[in-house]
Amino acid sequence: MGIPILGESLQFLHKKAKFFEEKRKEHGNIYKTHLFGRPTIRISGKKNLEKLFAAENKLLQSLGFFLFQACKAKEELKNLFLKRIKEDGKSCSQQFPAVLEKFCKSQNSEFDNDDLLNGIFELIFNAGETTSTSAMCALIHLSKHPEVLEKLRQELSNVDLLAPPEENNNSEVEVTAEIFSKLPYLDCVYKELLRVTPAVGGAYRRVLKTFELEGYTIPEGWTVVLGIRDTHELDSNLDDPLTFNPDRWMQADSSKISFFPFASGPRRCPGKGYAHLILKLFIIKLCQQCNWTLSEPNPEMVAMPTPRPKNKLMCSFNQREYNKE
Repeated sequence: MGIPILGESLQFLHKKAKFFEEKRKEHGNIYKTHLFGRPTIRISGKKNLEKLFAAENKLLQSLGFFLFQACKAKEELKNLFLKRIKEDGKSCSQQFPAVLEKFCKSQNSEFDNDDLLNGIFELIFNAGETTSTSAMCALIHLSKHPEVLEKLRQELSNVDLLAPPEENNNSEVEVTAEIFSKLPYLDCVYKELLRVTPAVGGAYRRVLKTFELEGYTIPEGWTVVLGIRDTHELDSNLDDPLTFNPDRWMQADSSKISFFPFASGPRRCPGKGYAHLILKLFIIKLCQQCNWTLSEPNPEMVAMPTPRPKNKLMCSFNQREYNKE
């Protein structure tokens, strides 16, 4: 458990994700440690995570690090934004960022000022870091797997999303829900991207009451880290869980694959729908418009705090020429 008070915090800060990897290899899916003054248990495994995510607010509760200060700051910012909206003299609907306006229309509902402000906070604070990380990982995976990129482009071509605008009545095809339903391979690529490189490696919870799991006692008041990345990487249902292979999601038994990039249960990430939309549109635009080259063809990645190249990585973009055969 490490030295008094600090526990194993120094080892964790030095090794980062490798700290958990070494512990897991030595102790298995459930092991205890002591991090930042808290006795901590890390838990991995598909069945374990399904059970515990479903037990939110019964066995576990989301950790409220600096919750009071964060809520107070959020209210102060909301008041500042609301004041600016009123000063502009425009209605709430005229202030919507484009993506929120689209969402509002898709729901066939009217949003008030509070909805607008909550949407802005969702975009700024919850989705920005993780979605940009996943977009970067998409560039890397598709660069390393040109056969996947080619298969994506063929699927887009089948629904006229790869044709130049002048061959499509001089207007770009609008990507509707119906169009998305005709792009099953895009959905496979999206899922595999988040399976291999989940933006969040673990979910931190506090134990509300003592319970048993795999013969271990999980004490009340302890911190639990639900190992999302560990569970993906050690998926016993896959022969090659570390390999980027979107085709695996086309199999009939794909529901058995471990997949928790947005957690699960009552506390599932509220930005799931936003990430789903933005990442798929990003991949579509990449396929439509760009060819790109990485300065390092196979960059070494680190996993914490979010997946990123260990060394500086440059990317050169070129406009893709349409095939007019």
